[in-house]
Amino acid sequence: MTRLLLLLLTLLFSLSGPAMEEHSDFEQSSFAAKTGAGVVDDIAIQFGKNANQTQHAFRHTDALGLNRSVVQSGVQTHLKTVALQITPGKPFNQVIEVGGQRIQYTAFKLPDGTVNVGRIHGAP
Repeated sequence: MTRLLLLLLTLLFSLSGPAMEEHSDFEQSSFAAKTGAGVVDDIAIQFGKNANQTQHAFRHTDALGLNRSVVQSGVQTHLKTVALQITPGKPFNQVIEVGGQRIQYTAFKLPDGTVNVGRIHGAP
């Protein structure tokens, strides 16, 4: 037990030492993405850049009678848990439940790191 504790302490100090300073963004590394570790709280999420794009994103959920604020909050909350899985330049589709209904949203990571949520629609 003592050996295990010493091993864990050694590992902790080696990861927090000067050698890791240049890798201080470890939580956003490919290892973190592969393990699914962590929630990204500081991610920029948008639902279109203008009123037309926002309308396009929510038109299907509006037709389902879902409140936009509830849908937006649900998508944002979920996105923060899966943001590290998004591959820049590729659509990222996810199904979640909002207001008792299953919906699918498509997110796309922009070159500046912002995640744009496009179409949101009902899912079977």
